[in-house]
Amino acid sequence: MWEYALCRDVIERTFDDDGTCMPPNQTFRQGSLKDVVRIDWDLSSQELKRKINSALTSARKSNQDLDLVVFDHKDWGKG
Repeated sequence: MWEYALCRDVIERTFDDDGTCMPPNQTFRQGSLKDVVRIDWDLSSQELKRKINSALTSARKSNQDLDLVVFDHKDWGKG
């Protein structure tokens, strides 16, 4: 398996000499998607509402001191 992973890029020329992705040799047929269906939720149960509120309270408590940094990675390829 490891040999396959190492040799695939060389044999199939997935990347050009600069490490940029090359277009694939084969073409793919675009698949079709099913129509969107609205989900109707029954939230009338008091027990369900309590559990949802409990989960929300727990999530807020867990994330109070969360620091999140998101980097936008724009470089592609192996170069």
